[in-house]
Amino acid sequence: MDTLHYAAEKLALLKSLALFIPLPDDDLAALAEIVHLRRYNPSDADHGAIFTDRDSGDSMFFVVSGKIAIHLTNAGGTRILLDSVDAGGFFGEVAMLGDGRRSAGAQALEPSVLLEARRADLMPVLHIHPDIMLAMFRDTARRLAQSSNSLRKTTVRNPNDIIRDEFSRAEKVVLAVARFCGSPMFLYLGALVLVSWIAIDRARGINPFEGIAFNILTLLVALVSITVSCIVLHSQTLQADADRDRNNAATDANLKNETAILHLHEKVDDIDAELRRRLPDTEK
Repeated sequence: MDTLHYAAEKLALLKSLALFIPLPDDDLAALAEIVHLRRYNPSDADHGAIFTDRDSGDSMFFVVSGKIAIHLTNAGGTRILLDSVDAGGFFGEVAMLGDGRRSAGAQALEPSVLLEARRADLMPVLHIHPDIMLAMFRDTARRLAQSSNSLRKTTVRNPNDIIRDEFSRAEKVVLAVARFCGSPMFLYLGALVLVSWIAIDRARGINPFEGIAFNILTLLVALVSITVSCIVLHSQTLQADADRDRNNAATDANLKNETAILHLHEKVDDIDAELRRRLPDTEK
C-alpha cells in the first residue's frame, strides 16, 4: 500500500494543523482513519483543479502545505479570484455543512497536500468537540468579513481611464484639438486674429476687404474651417467607439461585483442556516 495512505502519516499531518490541536491523541487517531490524503499540482493535466463552482460535494479540505485559490466564474466566463488559502487553513466547509452545493471553485496555485474529510465522517467528531466547529465558524466568518471588506475597498477601474489609455498619441491630439475648437477660447482667438488682420491692413493703408489681402484672409479662413471640420468628424468617430467600449467596461464591472456579492450572500445564508440547525444540538 502507498505510504501516503498510512494512518500514521495522516496523524502526523493532522497534528500540524492548528485547528485540531485541542483534540486528544485518541480522537486524532480516529480522525486520521477517516480523512483522505490528496495531492494537487498546477502542472497536472487538470491544472490542479479540486472542484468548480458547478460541482456538488459533501466534503471539506484542510491545507497541510501549498496554496489554494478560491475563485468564481462570472456570466461572461471571466474567472474572479475571491480568496486564497495557505497551509493551516481549510475550505469547502460551506458545501459540507450546507446543502452540498459548491459556492466557488478551488484550484491549487502550487504543489499542495490536502486532507479531505467527508460530512458523514467529520460531523460526529464536531458534535463531540463543538469548540472545533465554533472555531471553524469563526474562521469562516473572518474570511467572509475580509472578502466583504476587500470588495468594499476594491475600486473598479474607471472605464474612462481604461479608454483613455487605449487611445494612441495621435488620437489624443485629435481629441484635444477638437475639444479646443469647440471652446469659447477658439472663438475669442479667431475674432482676435480677424480684428488684428483688419487693423494691420488699415494701418498700412490697405482695404482689408478687397484685393490680395482679402483673398489671403478668405483662403486662410477656408483652410481653418476644412481642417477643423475634419478633426471634429474624426473625433466624433473616436467618441462613438469610446462610448461603446465604456459601456462594455461598465457591464463587465457590474457583472464582477454582482457575482462577488451573490457569492458572499450564498455563504452567509448557508452558514446562518447551519448555525441555527447546529446550535440547539450544541446546547444539549
